[in-house]
This record gives sequence, C-alpha cells and structure tokens, in this order.
Amino acid sequence: MTLYSEGNDASDFQVKQTSKRLELLNKNTSSDRNDVCVIQVPYKLNVQVTTTDSASVHLAKLEGPEFVVKTQKGNVNIADLKADNIKVECTEGDIETGGRLQASNIELKTSLNSGIKCHNIMANSFIVTTHAGPIAVKSCYGDKSHFTTLMGNIRLDHLHRSVIIDVIKQGNLYITGFCGNLQASLKSGDVFMHASQLTDKSSIFIHEKGKVELLMPDIINNLPATNLIAEKITVDDKILKLGRFMDDSHPKRFRFERDSHSELHIVCNNGTIELKETNLPFIV
Repeated sequence: MTLYSEGNDASDFQVKQTSKRLELLNKNTSSDRNDVCVIQVPYKLNVQVTTTDSASVHLAKLEGPEFVVKTQKGNVNIADLKADNIKVECTEGDIETGGRLQASNIELKTSLNSGIKCHNIMANSFIVTTHAGPIAVKSCYGDKSHFTTLMGNIRLDHLHRSVIIDVIKQGNLYITGFCGNLQASLKSGDVFMHASQLTDKSSIFIHEKGKVELLMPDIINNLPATNLIAEKITVDDKILKLGRFMDDSHPKRFRFERDSHSELHIVCNNGTIELKETNLPFIV
C-alpha cells in the first residue's frame, strides 16, 4: 500500500488494518484528487471497497470471486476484471468501465443524475439501473441484460441475446447492432433501433407519446412476423407489398405474416412507427 498527498508520499492518512479489513481516513481537511491510496491485492481475492464523501475508486486488472464497490459522491472506474460477481453502486458519482468486464453476474447502479458508461461486457446476467442519468454501452454479450432508468436516455451498441429495457417515466432509447430478443417498455420517449436479427417474441411498447424507427438490412429475409400499432405507420415498400393494413382501424394497424418462430410487436398508440431497410450491416 502506498499513500500520496498532492503527488508526494504522505502521512495524512490514518490507517487501521486487520486481517481482512483496511480502513483509511484522510486527515487532510483540504483533500483533493491528488490524495491517493494505491493498494495491491493478491490474486483470486474477494475485494470490497466502500468510500464516503467525494472519494473515488479505480479498480483494474484483477481476477477473483467477487468485487463490490460502493461510493457516495465519488466516481467509480473499473477495468479488465474477471469474477463470478461484480457489483458497483454510486449515490452521486458516475460509473465507467474500461477494457473488458467478464463475470457471471454484473450489477451497476447509480442514483440522482449520475450516469453509467460501459465498454465491453461479457456476463450471464447484466443489470444496469439509473435514476435520471444516461446509460451507454459499447458492446454487450450477455445471456440476459436488463436496463432500467426513471428518466434517463439509453444508448446501446453491439447488443446481443436477451434484453429487457424499462424507461419508467421518460427517456429516449438508441440501439445499434442488435441481434437477439428485445422487450422494451417506455412510458414516453423515442426509440431508434438498428437490428440485424430479432429472435423469439420481441416487443417495443410506448405507453404515451413517442416514435419508433426500426432499420434492418435485407429486410425481407430478416424481418420476423410483425404487428405494428400506431397513430401513423410508414413501412418499407418491400414489406408493404407483402403485408397489409387493417381496414378503418384507429390507431392504424399493419401486419406482416410469415412462417417463423420469431415475432415482432411494436405499439405506439399516440405516435409514429417507421420500418425501413438499410444497406448498412452496422452503424458506427
């Protein structure tokens, strides 16, 4: 363990240590980000870190059964971790991940306006929750992923397998490079999705006002059996010729049928739905 204050070796920390617990108190009343404690831990060890006030945590290049981090106003940066369980919770700070996180279960949670930004996630279960902060994920290969926000925006790139999304009050959803099963529920907000393949029974529901724009490459071969319900519906000509609008229905209803085990349901009673083909296999 090495302690630094303003970039220099320091004795401004009060240290209490037992066989399994290390407690640090910074006695510097004008502490800042230059007051740092660097700790090296053995391989394959459970690590639990809890900070108070504005103290932040950086955890990187570790492998062990479990990593648990909790902060109050401090930010958390974790990178290149491999574990059975990873759990991070911030009251006011942001969470950012770098490199690859690989675990059976990963749970990230922030409160207030704090956001969560992830790079590469590999997990059996991936759970992300914010209050009003944004959620951004660059790549996620998870068997089951669940993203929840009260009123934050969500951006998800290169998302795979089974995904549940809940926007409880208001927020926009932006998804690219999706392949798998999606269940998205928004009280209010807009949805943009670029999907290469939709499996099982996928659905997007906007309960109040919003817009859904769905782009698919090679739409005739990739689009599953589809039901659309909205105030206004625009469908790519290739699908329009093969599907049908329900006569005199309000809101409008469009149905595209095919022999497939997969289905897509989009409901936006007080908004619009656009279903279009794209020649882009993915969007950067």
